[in-house]
Amino acid sequence: MVGNEDFRHMHRPSPVSKMSDGGRLMQLLADGSSIVKESWPHTANVVVHVLFGTLALVLGLVQLATRKGGASHGARGRWFLGSVWIVVGTATTGIVLFRPRADLIAVTLLTAYWAWSGLRALRIRHVGPVARDALVSVCALVASVLLVLYLQTVRVPWAPAVIYSTLGTLVPLSLYDLARFAFPARWFETLWLYEHLVKMIGAHGSVITAFSGTVLWAWQPYSQLVPSTLWVAVMIGYVVRIRRRGAASPRVVSDVAAASG
Repeated sequence: MVGNEDFRHMHRPSPVSKMSDGGRLMQLLADGSSIVKESWPHTANVVVHVLFGTLALVLGLVQLATRKGGASHGARGRWFLGSVWIVVGTATTGIVLFRPRADLIAVTLLTAYWAWSGLRALRIRHVGPVARDALVSVCALVASVLLVLYLQTVRVPWAPAVIYSTLGTLVPLSLYDLARFAFPARWFETLWLYEHLVKMIGAHGSVITAFSGTVLWAWQPYSQLVPSTLWVAVMIGYVVRIRRRGAASPRVVSDVAAASG
């Protein structure tokens, strides 16, 4: 079990009797309390989150284990992304209305960005990044900074190893996506395939990390750090595999491109 030294800003809830309604609400948020505690909206949100999180987890494993490209790959990919967006939406609802756990905020940001950027790698393969890609990347960077500032000003338990490793992935990823505006257009003819592969695996890895971090809470931060590390190895393994098989071959490119719809 993680020692107290791995968590910061832990405290007992301070009295809020003299606060305004807005002040009480902010104190509840800072304390990690539930606004609608043990209510059916909270339960319904958790159920939907778990169901679609499990679906995304399973679909991601199937995608990794089966042949890339083709109609079935594309269909599973669309179901996977749809499930991920529902997971992100329910997580965001939980953050705003119920318990704003710091690690949940960070992994939600990273999961959303992996999924968005992985899909965009397919969409922009002929033209390169456009203005909305830059906007999302900038928003991810701003959100990362705001989260760090938030953790310095409120008192909620958080594990630095988890938060900083998550943001330490999101920030370089966003900066890389911004740097693509300087890339020659011809690079995207083959680069998009690697990007799509890595970012979709990243989205799946984030789902697994969130799942293990929640279910195996007593083993934090290792229950999140270990799956993250393993999925980085999976990314590298698939990149090497595709590279050796010839990622730029017409069959590989046409199959995966066709799967994108």
